Amino acid sequence: MDRPEYVPAHVARREILGVSEMTVWRWRQDPSLGFPSPVRIRNRLYFRADELRDWMETQRAVAA
Repeated sequence: MDRPEYVPAHVARREILGVSEMTVWRWRQDPSLGFPSPVRIRNRLYFRADELRDWMETQRAVAA
């Protein structure tokens, strides 16, 4: 079984999502969006890359 890939929040924000820190914060505060929850490792936030990609695909489908 493959281990999930965790990416630091700043990398996820910049390279995967392409949005600002404030935008990610807003998405996390709105439960209706279903934005993936981060995990905290040594007091830093990380996101699962596959969950972010799945969420983005869902948002594209909803927007279409």
